[in-house]
Amino acid sequence: MLAVIGVMALAGVLTAGLRANTVGAVTPPVLCFLLHIVIFTMLLLVKADLAIFGFGLLFAFTFPITASLVTVLVRDLFGPRNLAVSLSLF
Repeated sequence: MLAVIGVMALAGVLTAGLRANTVGAVTPPVLCFLLHIVIFTMLLLVKADLAIFGFGLLFAFTFPITASLVTVLVRDLFGPRNLAVSLSLF
């Protein structure tokens, strides 16, 4: 199960990265957060074993997207000067 979760996480990051390169960094994190709402609603409403397995796979697909693309989204929305790290050091 851990290997399948890892493969799903890798597939999610690669898919979101390709999508962010074509459409921009705004759409993939927004879709990811909307999918999180659907996933957690599914977890609250459905108590079957297969649904828990599906929750784990879908959450593994979307979880790393938030960490990698939200920083790019914040940079695009507010500019690099408003990030916590000054880019002039690099």
